Amino acid sequence: MPYDPAAEWETFLDKQLNSEMLWLKSKIWVLLSLWVSLSPQLYAQSHGFSEDPLVSLQTNFGEIQVQLDPNNAPFSTQNFIDYVESGFYDGLIFHRVESQPSFSVVQGGGFDPNLNFVTPPNPPVPYEGDNGLSNLRGTIGMARTSDPNSATSQFYFNVTDNPAFDPNAQPSGFGFAVFGQVVSGLDNLDTISNVPVSTQNIPGGGSLTNVPDPNNQVIIQSTVWLNPPPETLNINQSSSPFEILTLDGDRLQLEIQGPGQVVWEVVRDQKTNRIISSKSLGIQGTDKNSQFTFKNLDQPGEISSDELTIDNSLMSLSYQGHVDEVKSLSGSKGTLELLDVGSAIAIDLPEFNIKQLDADNLGDPNFMANDPNFIEPILFAKSLPVLNVSQDIDQLQLMDANSRNRFKSIHIGGVINDSFVFGLGIDSLVVDNSSDLASAIFRTEFDFILPGSRIEHVQVKQGSVVSSDFNCRARVGRFEILNGDLFSSEIIVSQKGGEIRSVMVHSDPVLDPNDTRGNIQFSTISAARRILRIHADNVLNVSQFNTLIATRKASINLVTAKQMSGTNVSSLNIREILIGVDKNAERLAEPEGGNFTGGDISGGSISSSFTLKKVSATGQIIGVGISSGRHVTNVFAEDGLINSTVSAGINVSKIHIGYLDGNRKNIVNENADAIATINARRLGRVFYTGTRDLNLSNTRRIGTIRDDVPD
Repeated sequence: MPYDPAAEWETFLDKQLNSEMLWLKSKIWVLLSLWVSLSPQLYAQSHGFSEDPLVSLQTNFGEIQVQLDPNNAPFSTQNFIDYVESGFYDGLIFHRVESQPSFSVVQGGGFDPNLNFVTPPNPPVPYEGDNGLSNLRGTIGMARTSDPNSATSQFYFNVTDNPAFDPNAQPSGFGFAVFGQVVSGLDNLDTISNVPVSTQNIPGGGSLTNVPDPNNQVIIQSTVWLNPPPETLNINQSSSPFEILTLDGDRLQLEIQGPGQVVWEVVRDQKTNRIISSKSLGIQGTDKNSQFTFKNLDQPGEISSDELTIDNSLMSLSYQGHVDEVKSLSGSKGTLELLDVGSAIAIDLPEFNIKQLDADNLGDPNFMANDPNFIEPILFAKSLPVLNVSQDIDQLQLMDANSRNRFKSIHIGGVINDSFVFGLGIDSLVVDNSSDLASAIFRTEFDFILPGSRIEHVQVKQGSVVSSDFNCRARVGRFEILNGDLFSSEIIVSQKGGEIRSVMVHSDPVLDPNDTRGNIQFSTISAARRILRIHADNVLNVSQFNTLIATRKASINLVTAKQMSGTNVSSLNIREILIGVDKNAERLAEPEGGNFTGGDISGGSISSSFTLKKVSATGQIIGVGISSGRHVTNVFAEDGLINSTVSAGINVSKIHIGYLDGNRKNIVNENADAIATINARRLGRVFYTGTRDLNLSNTRRIGTIRDDVPD
């Protein structure tokens, strides 16, 4: 049976006490036991156990983790925790390893490696063997003498089921108290139970049986309480600056300027007094002059500007690790003049007016919706006009879907991935891609669907917009991509009267002289009233998939590009489509040595419900359907109109093929063919310089058709 040699000394001393002391001691045990039996949960809570303690015993045979049971064995649990926190067990051995047919135990907590008995500093604990917990395999119990109330520091593990240790199997009716269960390392315990043992002498005389041989000693190297209860620190202006040690061992300094206080919760390693985790329960400022500054004293360069300025507010902040790794931020209501979080996954402040939020990163690039280990990446606030993120936004929902917040400025120094942005719109969105990623905005939705919502200015530098949507109700002002593409994305203004003033996708030699991107591919650009300007520096589409530029009852003023292919352009009215020009609508210069490529319109369609004033290509128009419900005024193709159709409900005024910008005085290609079908009530004139193959069977009145190149 488990025994405790130290208790023999206590029994001897007890015999020297007078009978009154023995009577008083017995009454105390009875009262304590009665209290515990009536309300063990109350006792456990009074000892600070908000959850079952988890203790790690690191041995030279591996780790053993034990979950203690303060509800059923509060005295034994507290006793064991006291010894763990004091470091008493560190360096002691398991001095008894017994594997008998009837029972198997491993016992320790009383001897050092030289078999010196180590006197326990704490008094014995009252008997708890009748708590209903049985001595089953993997449980931990208190060793004692024949006195039920003699247990001190020594404990044992049941390697097998040992029902003989339970009260109903003991002649005295007193069993051995179980107070926990092994939750990890049971295999290491099995290994320990099989080490060679022998009888060994102990210093001062006497011997111990079933002691692991000297070459197979089992040493408890360290014991740690893994989930100690937190303590609170009240920090105010008079007590700042205040230093707290973070989880990673860095020294965090909190400084309060102006009226305010912080209630901080820490979990401390009782052996070293080191804080192993921390969070703030409340940060409270009483006026706009209240400032709370957090600095990492060991790495000041990383977070020297990490600062919270709170105006008439009470909020809650929690983090793990460095202060610049905020895992979650939440609060009640108030105003934040400036919130600088470094990096954050979740910011949930729906009743806060945040005037400016600065961060290194927001969201979680590793977030998976079905993974319980991750916090859902959100950023909620009542209002948030200014957002500055120096690096990336990943997997983030920015504002609630019904938010009426309007962003005055969002500046992202990296990329934005797999995110949602809601609100009334943005005055300025700048994504300055400082990474090497090809995409600056990837799989992200900007949904501003409330009436009057608008996007005034978007500028994306050094990266593409890929599989992303920009939806608003009233207006998109200027949308610009520098050295990137608009790929498989949407820009849509849906409200009656809504307009897109400018979409520019082009290369910028100042940023990168070798970058040749500037494509609009597989994308939709749509406005309910009008589109004033669209430009793609290189191409609108490099394959036969459609790029749709559509407004139903609206107008398109100007579309420019180096070349356009596989593209559908439709509107109520179309003023000009100029292909083979730069972003300023100026003709692209011929490169040295000639052989300029570009200026073609190939595939797709160009259609208007009412009027189409001008389609001009410095190259060829190949396989394109050009149509208008009423009038097509000018179609110019400098290198030929090939296998295309030009249709108008009333009138096709002018088709010039082979001339500089349609001007018959300037022939640029003497072999520009006219191979097309023309459908209209009236055809004004067709001038060409090459071969003619025109199908005019559906044209009623035909004007001048002439080859301008003399034989």
